[in-house]
Amino acid sequence: MKTSAAVSAANLLLKSVEAVLPKQKKNLAIVEFKKTKVALKRRSKSHEEDIDLPSLPQDILIHIFSFLDVSSLLSSSQVSRSWNQATCEDSLWRLQYDIHFNHKALIRIQSGVSWREAFKNAYIGDNSSKDLRSGRGYCCYCDSVVWHENLRCPNKQCRLKSDNEPLELMSTRQVANFLLGTMSSSDDESDPDDEASRGLWAFTLY
Repeated sequence: MKTSAAVSAANLLLKSVEAVLPKQKKNLAIVEFKKTKVALKRRSKSHEEDIDLPSLPQDILIHIFSFLDVSSLLSSSQVSRSWNQATCEDSLWRLQYDIHFNHKALIRIQSGVSWREAFKNAYIGDNSSKDLRSGRGYCCYCDSVVWHENLRCPNKQCRLKSDNEPLELMSTRQVANFLLGTMSSSDDESDPDDEASRGLWAFTLY
């Protein structure tokens, strides 16, 4: 019998008890009923906590997660234990690292350091955090600044011509200078808002 049906039946029984039994026995029955109801709710809650979401095999989850962007990947890690375990797969973070930072000098990864940690450190670094924050990049095929879709030009023809290569990402200052026609070497100078970008890495894995 389902919990809701059991509680309804017990409530009907309690009303019958209140109408038929003497006051002393009625009070005793009410006390026992309340104890039983509390115990039933506790068992039901405990059972629900033990139930995990139905999950696909880990290798399939990892394959699916390889198509997600960073934000979606981090959000997925909060869904369930099995999803969290899948998002910890080092190959996913190696892929994210290659996608976001392949246009920069490769950083030597010390042995024993996970690719997730390497990505996180690069993400909160000054230059990389500026690039990721603007959400825009330069497409040489469009010859324009575009809002990127997963680091690619939203124009399908451009993606085909570029063999789906990532865009050259731009900081907010570089975008403004491009639109104003004032691109210069000063664009490489540090941005006073860089420190604020460190708060972008808000998710943590279990």
